[in-house]
Amino acid sequence: MSPAPRPARALPGAPPAPLAAPRALLARALAGALAGALAAGGAREARAQADISIVDDRSVHVPYEYEVEEGDTLWLISQEFFNDPWLWPNLWALNPAISNPHWIYPGDVIRLKWNPQAARDEEGEAFELEPVTYSADLQKVVRRVMNKGMILETRRDPLARVVASPEPRDTLSTGDRVYLQAPNTAAMQLGQRLSVYRVISQVLHPDSRAPVGDKVHLIATLEVLEKGDERQLVKAVITNAQQEVERGDVVVPELSSLLDVSPVKNLVDLDGVILDELEGFSELGQHHVVFVDVGAEEGVLVGNRLSVARRGDGAVPLARALDEAAPLEPVGELLVIATEPHSATALITRSTLELRRGDRVYMLRNY
Repeated sequence: MSPAPRPARALPGAPPAPLAAPRALLARALAGALAGALAAGGAREARAQADISIVDDRSVHVPYEYEVEEGDTLWLISQEFFNDPWLWPNLWALNPAISNPHWIYPGDVIRLKWNPQAARDEEGEAFELEPVTYSADLQKVVRRVMNKGMILETRRDPLARVVASPEPRDTLSTGDRVYLQAPNTAAMQLGQRLSVYRVISQVLHPDSRAPVGDKVHLIATLEVLEKGDERQLVKAVITNAQQEVERGDVVVPELSSLLDVSPVKNLVDLDGVILDELEGFSELGQHHVVFVDVGAEEGVLVGNRLSVARRGDGAVPLARALDEAAPLEPVGELLVIATEPHSATALITRSTLELRRGDRVYMLRNY
């Protein structure tokens, strides 16, 4: 089988309507030339083993198997052995046990070429290529993420507020005691864990300028130490402060900040935009947190991955008509770590350029 053509480097697309063309082309960019190799079950494996070769006679200088090392990707392996990273879809097809090309792990053994006759010519007639086994350790897939904020689409009544402290400082940190004023002291329990958040700003949609909600920073967690009657302030201790706590900060029931997130298959097709980011930066890269304008009610799940794409010229602004005619280019990928009804918090897991507020995001079903 001759090598498959390279997938388009552009993360293809069109303006938000219609969506069919960008979604189909985006899927092509992600899957490359794998249409025939991705048939389910044994048929897919048989095709991968029998029909697919990665390159021409360059492959004779390549080992049959390779053990994955830290930092390897199919893209980098294709570049190293075949001098062409865009051959990664064929490499994926040669290894049908790899369910997702983005998740390979150190110690996995993958096949770099499959030609039984050539193998026997090189190694002798008794040589047999055994099927390569591949198993993903769930612990390797889980990503531990510190969630530092979110968009609250509707304002929540505070459980309490920090109103005082015995500490002689304006700002308070881990280990400091605080006094809370609660409208309903009876609703609080000794040992209860609470979260402190601070409203940073209102978030407006970058396209419509309509209000989306309040951007809040999760700044600390508390534990209730003492509570008296309704006339007495509740005493608590700051157990973990990401930022300094101030008198007047809002206290709510505990919101998870340390999350263990595993990738999950996308169940729906969606597109949206990056609404905002958390830290006040204008340009963003890997490990920054962003917010997008699609959420749980649109079908977004924790663990979904979204591709980020951008149009236009990288150095100069274009006229609107020319800008809209330019293809979408892939610039990054996001991992959803928390959802609200119509928005989600996501971690930037990959970026080839700095990401910005207003960049388009796409979620592809079954990715």
